[in-house]
Amino acid sequence: IVFGFLGPNGAGKTTTIRLLMDLLKPSAGTATVMGKPTDDLQVKHQMGFLPDSPAFSSHLSASEFLSICAKLLKIPSTVRRNRIDEVLDIVKMTDHLKSKLGGVSRGMLQRIGIAQAILNKPELLILDEPLVGLDPHGRQELKDIIYAQKKAGSSVFFCSHILSDVERICDHIGILN
Repeated sequence: IVFGFLGPNGAGKTTTIRLLMDLLKPSAGTATVMGKPTDDLQVKHQMGFLPDSPAFSSHLSASEFLSICAKLLKIPSTVRRNRIDEVLDIVKMTDHLKSKLGGVSRGMLQRIGIAQAILNKPELLILDEPLVGLDPHGRQELKDIIYAQKKAGSSVFFCSHILSDVERICDHIGILN
């Protein structure tokens, strides 16, 4: 399933996602993900996340960054290299394996962010404005990646303020006003 989380700028979409990712604590009430508290480590290991403005260490190569992420995700060393190669292929960044992240375009950084988010084959993939900064070809390729993740069994939480993207990609939507 692809769930579209839609609303105008300033409606609170990113804030809601930060609550779900346990990056913010609610001032009242509670939040759960997959029926568990947002700070549950088992749930976190079943999730992939691309923030609205990903930031990367500019001195790392794409491969080095993904290797660090794979270690943090506790991906076994015996499968780590192959999985990194797989996700780089999925996001069409294989040729930039050794490129320093400080020297690539915003669109390429977005692709590396997607690669990081799908590295652990997440059950739930949360994407906050993933199409921002991509050219039309890159936008279509990212939509194809989202479809492929859905087909592979991931549920995708797709946040946007662009109605046409949500209409094309999503099975269900929620609107935050």
